[in-house]
Amino acid sequence: MKEFQDKKRIRKIIFSRFSLAVLLIILIILSVSTAKVYLKSQKASLRNDQTIAQIKELEKKKKELEDRIAKMQTGSGLEEEIREKFNVQKPGEEVLNIVDKSPENDKIDSAEENHGFFSKIWDLIKNIF
Repeated sequence: MKEFQDKKRIRKIIFSRFSLAVLLIILIILSVSTAKVYLKSQKASLRNDQTIAQIKELEKKKKELEDRIAKMQTGSGLEEEIREKFNVQKPGEEVLNIVDKSPENDKIDSAEENHGFFSKIWDLIKNIF
């Protein structure tokens, strides 16, 4: 009988309102901590993805720079780079500008020619003096 009463006393303590409140508080604290750790994990995963993308971009840039260096090792590549940066030309070379006769250029020319009535009078007065 004593054994039965001891079990009843233990059961009474475990299922008391105080012990249930303490267990509920512990559960809430653990839940909040778990949520914080999950959010930090998500942020770390996002940063990891950004870092991987940045590494790929830097590797691509490194390859482009290595290709450019290899190109500059040749005579024609070096000449092209010098012409591009310093805007130089060889003796005897001339610059040739090709103007395309397109409808857009015609509109620009016609806009310059079409002056208003008062503009024509003003031009006439300016030309006299």
